[in-house]
Amino acid sequence: MNISKEELNRLSKVHQRIVKLSNTFYDERKSVRDNSNYITDILLVAEEIFPNHVIMVHNNESKRVFFTENVKAIMGYHAQGLINMTDDDFLCGIHPEDVKPVRLCMQHICKVYETPGYDHVNTRYRLNMRYLNGRGTYTHLSYEAITIQCKGEYADVAVINDITADQPFHCVELCITRPVNGQTIEERFNPMMMEIQLTQREQEIAVLTSRGLSNSEMAGRLGISEFTVKNHKKNLFRKFNVRSGLQLIPVLKKTSMAL
Repeated sequence: MNISKEELNRLSKVHQRIVKLSNTFYDERKSVRDNSNYITDILLVAEEIFPNHVIMVHNNESKRVFFTENVKAIMGYHAQGLINMTDDDFLCGIHPEDVKPVRLCMQHICKVYETPGYDHVNTRYRLNMRYLNGRGTYTHLSYEAITIQCKGEYADVAVINDITADQPFHCVELCITRPVNGQTIEERFNPMMMEIQLTQREQEIAVLTSRGLSNSEMAGRLGISEFTVKNHKKNLFRKFNVRSGLQLIPVLKKTSMAL
């Protein structure tokens, strides 16, 4: 593998910073303030290692206090501008069709908080949605958050990634990974799926589509024409906001229809 001289220099600088930080990690003489600076330094190193990911920090009062500087290139806004934004302004960037699902996801998170034995430090949230960047374009963002603890203080750290080029947007979805009774479980919450109403025939077509059957196979199985199958699939495409069977299958597999 050929690596450019510029990339080697960048990686060398990152390595030097990691070594320097690791040498101070176990220094118990550090104050809480120094420790906070240490965390910030770690985040800045992470920015260099993962230049396509924005790192955001909320303090224990849920206020945005830090963004890595690459947020300008990825989301189109300067870090300080996002920190100074009101919550309403920040939420205004969400695609109008995604506002209600995102709010439902946040309500669901609040319910998870109230679960007996909830372990906030070992719980991870991942939310995807469309967000308007500073260039006036809606992008498909993945927002993944964890809580970290440092000498009795807590902060929420989120990684924001523009996945527009990698994953077509289907709908807002929340994924929660957390420990329950000694095991790690993954829960998916999809507000849109809860509201979609399908006819009995559409449900049958959805199940067979998720199993990978062709239109002719579905027609034979259900005793209907291929033309009818195609019409029902068009309805499914519209309701699930996809353009093809290939896009529909992974969406269906996130629902109870993929049996």
